[in-house]
Amino acid sequence: MKILSLFLFLSIALGSTSYAQDVYDKIAKQTCKCFEKEKIPKTEDAGFCMIKYIAKNIKGLKAFHGLEKEDKLDLQEVSIRLSGKYTKQCAYYNNLLIEESKSKIKVYEEDLDVVCPNDLSGNYYYLTPTAGDGDPVKTYVTIEDGVYTELLNEGKTYSKLDLKIIDDCTYQLIFDESDDPGKDSMSKKGDTYTYRIIQNSEYSFVVITKIAFTEFYVEYVRTK
Repeated sequence: MKILSLFLFLSIALGSTSYAQDVYDKIAKQTCKCFEKEKIPKTEDAGFCMIKYIAKNIKGLKAFHGLEKEDKLDLQEVSIRLSGKYTKQCAYYNNLLIEESKSKIKVYEEDLDVVCPNDLSGNYYYLTPTAGDGDPVKTYVTIEDGVYTELLNEGKTYSKLDLKIIDDCTYQLIFDESDDPGKDSMSKKGDTYTYRIIQNSEYSFVVITKIAFTEFYVEYVRTK
């Protein structure tokens, strides 16, 4: 009887944990299908689908965040976490986002004679364009002892990744941890991203990387 009770307890506990962990993946897939079905023209029109499936998955969201009442749910955090999932799971949403910010996206020419830095250690920042009229978002980066650390949200959140050099101009970032909702939602421990340096100067270096559906350029500006 005790063995059966323990089995039932573990089944319920593990089932609840799995449900909580999967809820954002589930909502992201449901809302992405909704975006396509409704043919939303802009990311700002995503609200209808998001609210619909947030409501349908409220139990799982409460479990994920350890809440007893849904009115305590931080909808801004929910939205940020879903945006992180869309980066890898929703090509439709990503295409809208790129279209809305393309006038701000800088395309870099590859320097075929680039001399890549021997050591990437140092302090940097990079800018991420936003849709509409918003200013670009600045993210600060420190690379030290093979660890890549980002400070996001004006230094309020962070992400930590291990840096692995592949060759002179290629390196990988291996996700370790983050308390930033978007980054934490987008990646799980061990996820690996490959970057190739295509430009290098005294002031910055430029990389190209591909995440799911899209190639991105990132310019890391050196700071003193």
